[in-house]
Amino acid sequence: MGLLGWLTGPPKEETSKDEAKKRLQLTIFHDRMEIMELSPDRLEALKQDLMDVIAKYFEINTTGTECTLEQDEKEVAFVANIPVKRLKGSKN
Repeated sequence: MGLLGWLTGPPKEETSKDEAKKRLQLTIFHDRMEIMELSPDRLEALKQDLMDVIAKYFEINTTGTECTLEQDEKEVAFVANIPVKRLKGSKN
């Protein structure tokens, strides 16, 4: 055993805990990839549903609306930019 081996110790055997962790990480990665593979039609339907719900409470500008999926290392975010004119029922 060389100096590096002496400092780090003998190679660690993989435990069932390590194996389970790897499987979970793979499952989470797969789930995230399914979200990112959302078809344009489904993304448009999601956007329309969201706008319908928001339109119950606000007057919105439908021409300036943007909805995207953004991904970083650990998560996927559905980002919606929906311009709001005013609260429904307000006098302004």
